Amino acid sequence: VKTELILRNKGVYESVKYIQQENFWIGPRSIDLIHLGAKFSPCIRKDQQIEKLIQKEREKERHSGCCVQNDNSGCVQTLREDCSETLATFVKWPDYNPPAVDPSNSSWRRQSGAVCSQDPRTCEEPASNPPHVWLDDITKWPICT
Repeated sequence: VKTELILRNKGVYESVKYIQQENFWIGPRSIDLIHLGAKFSPCIRKDQQIEKLIQKEREKERHSGCCVQNDNSGCVQTLREDCSETLATFVKWPDYNPPAVDPSNSSWRRQSGAVCSQDPRTCEEPASNPPHVWLDDITKWPICT
């Protein structure tokens, strides 16, 4: 059992407990095996409960925006209610200068976003240009490198 303090979005620390499952066999821990690419049958099968949870989290993520600290010390992707109104500014499209979904059609503005440190206007790899324009759904966006 390991307990740590984690800094939450509104500048409050939360105590989090992590329980490491014991490996009753001789060898590496399960988590280390998974990081090395081991396949476990419970991880391979689709579980309806987990699929529902993932869909619920994606729906929440679609309503998220970028919570930018007023002193420009950083940002975090979160929901509006989890962003401090006094210490930060919540940036969410279409309220804050949304880019066009397709650069060749400037009248069609993005509704989904913004995402911290990931903007389709500035990402070079993979670029959001025709015919590979990023969808107007942040849960489907590629990771900008």
